[in-house]
Amino acid sequence: SPMVNGYAPKLSEEVRKLTGLSTELNGFKLVTTPKLTIGVKVDKFALLAPDKKEIMRADEFAVKMSLLPILAKNIRVDIISLKNLDINLVVNKDGSFEIEKYFPEEEKKADADDQTPKEPQYLPLGLKLSNHLPNIKVGGYKVSFIDGSNGKTYDIKGNKTEITDFV
Repeated sequence: SPMVNGYAPKLSEEVRKLTGLSTELNGFKLVTTPKLTIGVKVDKFALLAPDKKEIMRADEFAVKMSLLPILAKNIRVDIISLKNLDINLVVNKDGSFEIEKYFPEEEKKADADDQTPKEPQYLPLGLKLSNHLPNIKVGGYKVSFIDGSNGKTYDIKGNKTEITDFV
């Protein structure tokens, strides 16, 4: 839908403003299912560092939420699914991940000083996020840990991973 695809540049711009990272979203669609769920699906998704190095890539990335809990003002994420997930994490000499430098400053400060009370965050219109955890389906993945000092790569690979009914 051209209307739904029109949100892809806006979403990419928000990610860039918050983190400095760029995104590629191709085939942005609104999807529904007979199980009364609604969600978004992206045919190809990529998260890129400012130097255009690929941090994450996925095909057929979808997030769906149940419609009935909305009547009780609950947002319940029903399923997160994707195929061909590829993550590249550069590990610095001090053991931190290179991607950490893109996290918002407020989060870094809060993590460094756990004694500071955090203000609660509220969703609009009185909505609450359900404590029901979604089913996660990954059609194949590769997570690469890259040693920032010598470029050596350590990979974790797998196929058809499903996480369901977990607490």
